[in-house]
Amino acid sequence: MATPRLRLPVETARLVIRELVEGDLDALHAWRKHPAYRRYLPMPRQTRAEVEAELEAILRDQIDHRRVRYLLGVVEKMSGQVVGEAILKLGPALRHRQAEIGWAVAESAKGKGYATEIGKALLDAAFGQFRLHRVFAMCGTDNTASRRVMEKLGLREEGTLREHFRARERWWSSHLFAMLETEYRS
Repeated sequence: MATPRLRLPVETARLVIRELVEGDLDALHAWRKHPAYRRYLPMPRQTRAEVEAELEAILRDQIDHRRVRYLLGVVEKMSGQVVGEAILKLGPALRHRQAEIGWAVAESAKGKGYATEIGKALLDAAFGQFRLHRVFAMCGTDNTASRRVMEKLGLREEGTLREHFRARERWWSSHLFAMLETEYRS
């Protein structure tokens, strides 16, 4: 049986969340190479070739009828520029009616409330289109901006995963936030 598909594009007041396309490579690489992008992410700096390979994998995933991971582009309506990414991971948690959401905003677009707008759109899709029971998000324990976004969205802190991930020569800890369908509906 095919996994339900996310209906795209998703529009908010100022943004369009859509599938990434080949033409997004330059924008994707530009914000991913910026030191601020990976400051709170346990991933190494990506070369243009690595970003291109990831984009190619994303483009292949877009046609998979069993798709459970959405890495999407976020376009600012006024400028038409790609200013971020939105992530919805259904994965094995789908059978338990759960998903993980995430976002990243280009350094040039920070401070405009876009991360909150992206998060709200992802919650609407998760609880509306997929009728999930629980949606969660995580951020590094030192990422106060992402933590504030989760709080603004109404996600509740469930705890801290201490040193649960090793990358870039160190252990990473994360805050775990979540929202239940009943909380979303009220």
